[in-house]
Amino acid sequence: MAWEHKSLNQRLREAMHEGCTGADLPRDYRVQMEHQAMVSGATRILFTASQWDEDGALIEARHCWYTPDPELRAQLVAGWVEFEKDVAAYVPTEAAAPVVAAPVESLPAVVVQVDGVLAVRGNLPAFGDALRAFIARMPARPETDQEFADADAACKALKAAEQALDTAEAGALAQISDVEAMRRAVADLKALARSTRLATEKLVAAEKEARREALVRHAAVALAEHVRQANVQLHVHGAGQLGTPAPAALAACIKGLKSLDSMRDKLAAELVAQKVAIDAQAQRMLDNRAALRRQDGDWIFLFADFAAVGGKAPEDFAALAELRITRHQQDEAARQRTEAAARELAQAQADVQRKPAPVLASQAPAAIKPEADDGIRMTLGQINGRLAPISVSAAGLAELGFQPVATERAAKLYREADFPAMCRAIASHATAAALPALRAA
Repeated sequence: MAWEHKSLNQRLREAMHEGCTGADLPRDYRVQMEHQAMVSGATRILFTASQWDEDGALIEARHCWYTPDPELRAQLVAGWVEFEKDVAAYVPTEAAAPVVAAPVESLPAVVVQVDGVLAVRGNLPAFGDALRAFIARMPARPETDQEFADADAACKALKAAEQALDTAEAGALAQISDVEAMRRAVADLKALARSTRLATEKLVAAEKEARREALVRHAAVALAEHVRQANVQLHVHGAGQLGTPAPAALAACIKGLKSLDSMRDKLAAELVAQKVAIDAQAQRMLDNRAALRRQDGDWIFLFADFAAVGGKAPEDFAALAELRITRHQQDEAARQRTEAAARELAQAQADVQRKPAPVLASQAPAAIKPEADDGIRMTLGQINGRLAPISVSAAGLAELGFQPVATERAAKLYREADFPAMCRAIASHATAAALPALRAA
């Protein structure tokens, strides 16, 4: 036995209701308890969550017992196995320093003044030269994280240039109503800054999306290869095949993330989780396939849908297998009885044709020996279905010595074990009916 004590929080308060067990705890707590049980060998763990005030007085405490969960333990073991594989295959790389945009060259302040004689003074030509030089130095197509960061910072500087030009123009217009040349210069420079910024922002967004898609594709390829390897083992044991999961879950796990490093980390974690789930599914299929190999034969022929149902939990699959095998055995036993009755009827008809009429007339029908009751019942409709195209009524069966053993919703039920004897009695009755014709022949 072991004990674990946690601080009571809202999640635990909602989970630890009256009569709760360890199975009601949030998954992260159950994972910790399962690890403790694995390491210590404890068969149960008392889980306590409490809240205390500043003076050390107990405010509230809740308790429940955690018992080992074989399914969760199997998942944890599989996760550690996958982790060991990843560690063995890991190739260390030099950790990249956090990407910080390089200092962006500051553009000169925009100065435009108008004096009383309509003379425009300012540094628009110098500002224009500086702006064009700044744009020329921007990376045309960012490829590295550093270049992406620099491009983002440059876009912010260009937007600031647009705002500065607007401010300068407004200041000049406040001094004079119409300075056409100045306005054209401001408009041209503003358009240049804006068009460059928009194009760069679009390029950065497209490149980031391309990088995101490339990371998802790479993870999807790795997952498909893991499924392929699992299917090789399943094929060797004739245990069906696994389908490759859609990459939608991989793409969803990095939704909202900004940096490439965070996307890589999240995809790696999701990839491990899916690999563990695939391994668990494959192992269940192998175990369930082995369960179909019994001393009385291999029952896989009853599971054309094994690829769909082979991954069920062992107890669920065992129940399904027992149902199908029992039903097949009952159907096979009924078929064999029907075939035996048909052979007896054919033999009786052949005997009638071989023997002279007087001998047939002198022979009485053999006494019917009751068969052991196997508990299987037949309705009159089922009997006539097997006798088709011949049919018999309940009264006819009664005359032949066969009474119903039960009634269900007005349907008379007969022992299926008596069916061969019914066939013999009907054949004997038919033979007796044929005697006049045989004598005449």
